[in-house]
Amino acid sequence: MLLLLLALQQPLSARADTLTQVQDAANYDFTLVLPDSGSHLLGQVQTRWHLTSTRPIEVQLDTAMRVVRVLMDGKPDARLARTLYGRDQVTLVIPHEQAPGDTITTMIRYHGYPRAGLVFGKDPEGQAADFADNWPDHAHYWLPVQDVPADKATASFHIEVPEGYQAIANGALERVDTLPRGRTVWHYRIAEPIPVYTMVVGVARFTVTSLPDAACAVRCVPMALWTFSRDSAWAGQGPFRRAGDMVDYFSTLIGPFPYERLSHVESATRFGGMENSTAIFYPEKAYLDHKLNEETVAHETAHQ
Repeated sequence: MLLLLLALQQPLSARADTLTQVQDAANYDFTLVLPDSGSHLLGQVQTRWHLTSTRPIEVQLDTAMRVVRVLMDGKPDARLARTLYGRDQVTLVIPHEQAPGDTITTMIRYHGYPRAGLVFGKDPEGQAADFADNWPDHAHYWLPVQDVPADKATASFHIEVPEGYQAIANGALERVDTLPRGRTVWHYRIAEPIPVYTMVVGVARFTVTSLPDAACAVRCVPMALWTFSRDSAWAGQGPFRRAGDMVDYFSTLIGPFPYERLSHVESATRFGGMENSTAIFYPEKAYLDHKLNEETVAHETAHQ
């Protein structure tokens, strides 16, 4: 009985798991515009689907987010026009005429004020600091996705932020573009399929500290710390001083590190640590109180 009561207290038991994988999302391409201030998000998500049946595609997006355009293989569908502006259900149903085995692409453009999943906050200096917090099923509060842990996909991110801010996301940074209106776009890509709940972004005025490459006996893994400026020295000398050794150890014990790089990120996560693929998030308060320890870093690294 005690074990049952403890299980019922876990977040995954908060609701019946009724979501199922309808089709196979193969790749997400996220374009996200974050504001200079406030919490309004403008987004566009293009998804490549491998169809497993003739059933419609089902995408989850919280009704607080207003969908303004949906395209199927680059073309509008009149069947969707009636449902875009007055949605009263989380699931957006997208019909198609294709057969199992076919590949199609959807594009969803939307905007709004996320109620969860993307946390708009402040850093210790009072500057904007915004972080995704998707586990276990909060991604659909701000991203139109198939929010099912079993469905893994590759992803690209194009994150527009005010000039002077840095953006972190999954995978490798491909480039940073400077726009004429005083904003920048950070482009990331992860080539390995990952679940939606570990697809994240973080935007703040970071201090980025490179760490020595790890696991070079197996495959070199570039590593970095992304912290607020006040915490960079303590982080490097404290909980992350042996972060490379951890990757070395797990790479020989379990197998090669599966991704292109690894970043440890000070953030606004609700949890003691969140194992987002290639970009582990740790809570700011643990840095402030100097409570973040090597055990937590090892635990989150092992999740990778």
